[in-house]
Amino acid sequence: MPEGVQYPDIIDKVIKDKDGNVVLIMREDRPWDGSQQRIVELREKINTYVAFARQGQLAADYPDLVGKLVFFQLWCIQHHPDPRLVEFLDRANAQLAQHALQISVKVIEVITPEMRRQELRQARGGRFSWLLRLLGKEFKLRSRS
Repeated sequence: MPEGVQYPDIIDKVIKDKDGNVVLIMREDRPWDGSQQRIVELREKINTYVAFARQGQLAADYPDLVGKLVFFQLWCIQHHPDPRLVEFLDRANAQLAQHALQISVKVIEVITPEMRRQELRQARGGRFSWLLRLLGKEFKLRSRS
């Protein structure tokens, strides 16, 4: 099933956090471009989530979560929110508070092993070190790249 802000009628994820609260996750993989279209898409997604949480569908789909606090979280994958998004979310939270809801942002940066190696090479001028731990002893190895 597709996920993302561009699919306003889909609930991306429903999770129970460590405190037992319900977190409804909205996922965004695209970079924030400051456009009005992206804000409109997010507004539609938020409205879907409010209806899901407050009109009984959450309780019908997840009866074990009835009575738990509900939070929204926007997962921005690889991209930080732009100023226009931050301003929009401030206004959205003022309105969501009327329904005892709020939305927060979590930026998730995925770093693959190859990306990490490249960062290390750049940080050390093309050379990087490996720290090898064998049986409690540390050995420092240097690459020859």
